[in-house]
Amino acid sequence: MRWPANVPVEAEHLPVGIARTEVVCPAGSTIKEVERSLTAAIRSATSFVYIENQFTSATKIARELAQQMLRVPSLRVLVVTPKLHSSWLESQAMQNGRGAFIDCFSEAGVADRIRFVYPVSRSEDAEAAVMVHSKLMIVDDRILRVGSANLNNRSMGADSECDLIFEAASDQHRNFIASVRRRLIAHFCGLDELTITQNEDHLFALLDDVAGTDGAKTLREVGSSVLTSTLATMVQPVADPERPLHLERAASRMWSTKTLMGIASITVALFGLTMAWSYTPLSDFTDAPHISALLSAYSQSIWGPLFAIAAFVVGGLVVFPVLVLIAATAAALGPWLGFITAMAGVLLSAFILFAIGRGLGRQRLQQLLGRRAARIQERVVGKGILAVVVIRMVPIAPFSVVNVVAGASTLPLRDFMVGTLLGMMPGILAMAVLGAQIADFARNASWSNILLLALAFLGWLGICAGAQFVATWLAGRR
Repeated sequence: MRWPANVPVEAEHLPVGIARTEVVCPAGSTIKEVERSLTAAIRSATSFVYIENQFTSATKIARELAQQMLRVPSLRVLVVTPKLHSSWLESQAMQNGRGAFIDCFSEAGVADRIRFVYPVSRSEDAEAAVMVHSKLMIVDDRILRVGSANLNNRSMGADSECDLIFEAASDQHRNFIASVRRRLIAHFCGLDELTITQNEDHLFALLDDVAGTDGAKTLREVGSSVLTSTLATMVQPVADPERPLHLERAASRMWSTKTLMGIASITVALFGLTMAWSYTPLSDFTDAPHISALLSAYSQSIWGPLFAIAAFVVGGLVVFPVLVLIAATAAALGPWLGFITAMAGVLLSAFILFAIGRGLGRQRLQQLLGRRAARIQERVVGKGILAVVVIRMVPIAPFSVVNVVAGASTLPLRDFMVGTLLGMMPGILAMAVLGAQIADFARNASWSNILLLALAFLGWLGICAGAQFVATWLAGRR
């Protein structure tokens, strides 16, 4: 491949090497040239390390860098990284890792010699953080590496990565690498290369001065923060593992007596509660007029809708029949307020039970499925919304059971909630408008009524399928 004529040549005969991360086989023989070369470069640093990287969560690398800063008191480090990650899920997966990465330097007592910053672009009174997607590292203006590897655990041992490492073999090479570093910093600060060169000895002070001005570009400090949510704690080990998960191998170790007993116990408990509400004295409480009378006491109060929503949440936890709650809410609060309240209660209850299922069983289910997990997830992600719509319209299992099982699968929360909304809305709307007549129909259905209901169901299913097709087509075009 010929060098483009319009691109000036800034360095020639610069030695270059290749560093890879590659998972060779499930037995664990992984090529870790990226991690080893990073460690070697860090241990050789004596003056200045400049890093641009999207993800910083590999605490092993952070500890190596902190130890080198302890060994060399003159060593300074500048890390340019995003203020926020590009999506909510990325934040859940990577935020805690970055917090742990930054904390390594505080624990080592060298935080005053390292800066974590994010670029900002300003226009008049508006300010926006600039996304950083690069993966670059410069050590002492002697080593320049650029490639695909992030400073996260995945890039060290679980993903396939490839970096190019340039090493200066002459003063001309060192001047070139130094110029690259200065131009990058100058670009983020709205300065020129000469200004960075003249302020090398007090670079951090220069960055502080620029941040205090009204310039179009600047670098601001990134704070160390940790997410305490259950989802973040659950997602991070799966999203950023230090080694391949090898689900098939893990699955072979999961078929223990303890595991089987735990799964069986949860299943028996859920279906036991379902049967109890239908065939024991508890069935006396599952009468819609009885529940409606309880809710009617609060129907004229501002607390009425909140009380009804709370009833949906509690009812979901004890596998109370959701149809009874919907009918009772519509009868007590009226058609439209009852519809809105029932819809909110159903969605909140579904979300909570989905979260419980995910917290209890997602990782375990993936381990149990082994190599089949990827195939199942691929099929669910493409048809997830429609699948949930069908299950909601044709209740093959109690509402609460479906929510927990969905949470324990790889079904995305978005697909689950949108499918629940689309699938439950027509039934709740009909229940709100027709009230007790729907319940009578359920008890005294005729063939003609069943046919009309089936046609209505197929029509609504067609609308949902069409919406799913359009959404998938648009996502594919993007």
